[in-house]
Amino acid sequence: MGSITLKMQHPALYSEAGDVVRLFYGDTPLTLYREGDMEPEADVMIVQRARREGEGYLHEAVLTGPDRAPLTAAYCQQEMGEGTLEQKRYFKYGVKIVLYHLLTQATGKAMPWGSLTGIRPTKLAYELLAQGRSVQQAAQYLKDTFDVSREKADLLFQILKAQQGIVCHESFRQLDVYVGIPFCPSRCTYCSFAACDIRKNRKWVEPYLAALHHEIKVCGQMARQAGWQVRAVYLGGGTPTAISAQQLCALLEAVNLAFPGAAEVTVEAGRPDSIDRDKLRALRDAGVSRVSINPQTMNGETLMRMGRTHTPEQIVQAFALAREAGFEAINMDLIAGLPGESAQDMARTLRQIAALAPDNLTVHTLAMKRASKLKEEKGRYSLPSGEEVLKMLEAARAAAAEWGMEPYYLYRQKYMTGNFENIGYSLPGKACIYNIDIMEETHSILALGAGGISKWVYPAENRLERTPNVKNIEQYIARVDEMIARKEPRLCGTLLDRPETVIV
Repeated sequence: MGSITLKMQHPALYSEAGDVVRLFYGDTPLTLYREGDMEPEADVMIVQRARREGEGYLHEAVLTGPDRAPLTAAYCQQEMGEGTLEQKRYFKYGVKIVLYHLLTQATGKAMPWGSLTGIRPTKLAYELLAQGRSVQQAAQYLKDTFDVSREKADLLFQILKAQQGIVCHESFRQLDVYVGIPFCPSRCTYCSFAACDIRKNRKWVEPYLAALHHEIKVCGQMARQAGWQVRAVYLGGGTPTAISAQQLCALLEAVNLAFPGAAEVTVEAGRPDSIDRDKLRALRDAGVSRVSINPQTMNGETLMRMGRTHTPEQIVQAFALAREAGFEAINMDLIAGLPGESAQDMARTLRQIAALAPDNLTVHTLAMKRASKLKEEKGRYSLPSGEEVLKMLEAARAAAAEWGMEPYYLYRQKYMTGNFENIGYSLPGKACIYNIDIMEETHSILALGAGGISKWVYPAENRLERTPNVKNIEQYIARVDEMIARKEPRLCGTLLDRPETVIV
């Protein structure tokens, strides 16, 4: 297929409609046709329209092409929610549902998550329960309304069960803190984060850390004065352990002074080639309770292909050092769908991981992110099919269950192979509070450092607001006081003055 044109009665929803189309047609060029444009020469034209019918809407979609009979789909939407924001959200659902029905008919394909393309399907599951539905009724609603598979619906409610006792219903003046270190030992081909190769940017490390220390100190003062209680702290990036042990010590000391009392402190020590005994000792001495050591795969050839400058043997060594240092909560990340890999590769990786006995396992599905080298050079790589990736994910799920783990958080991304998901598994009592909080959006997140995006939760209004820091390291250093000022109104309480209960 050469190209697709979307003709929409509601062009403001082009992005959401495009997400549904890409589930079925991937990277096929997609354009929006507006009234007054020249008649397109696309291979396929999809027309979306909707009209009022009673209290709801009748959604319609038509697909036409030069060598095929027109296909039509209709969806009668009666449930529209309450309030303007809710009604807009439900209308968006309707547009996506009718397009999904149309394209399922056109291709003969069904997607595991149906018409859902959002990052956080667990939030929808919580919402359905809050409306008074039982778990069985909510699961059936997901299947009947959004065409979510029974397997995925069951997974959602298994995760909600695992989150009981961790998801906090009262979020007033409770805060999570994210601290970003945008340096890595090298840049992975699949990465799109605002991180840089530390080997080429060492001159920026000290100036960056100086600016970050300033932001930590000032924001910590504001948070304490406003009465915020810190629930969890997360050092991510990038790779925080790419900096020296001395720099890590100083940074963690600043964080502990600024944000005391956190129940959990996690450091993303993701790259084994950035870990040594001194750094791990520094983390433990500073009160860090969790670390993440991320193989992604135990296939040495794949690691080289993906730009990771470490070996499988270094992964084993780093894990042993972390246990020796006293860490009792160690996560390991894997990626399903890496170029050149098969289900057999995943099985071999899982066998080697089993011998290490991690406390958490996070299994990502490869996402072809627009800012990644992998996306830019896609033609150079042989990617496994969606069917093969499904086998990898099923193998990981079976292994996690065999190790005594259960899924405890989930999120999705655009451009994921097979329209699957990322799942975090945990041994009993070892779930990461921060991961749950950021995915369920039950707590405000104060994000410090280049590329950090603070999120301020307004539960009573079912919305959140974002306060971004600039991504560029040089700009962050030069404008750190501006980044602090952006957060001050909310952090100091002038825009978050009332207690609100999170309904979950």
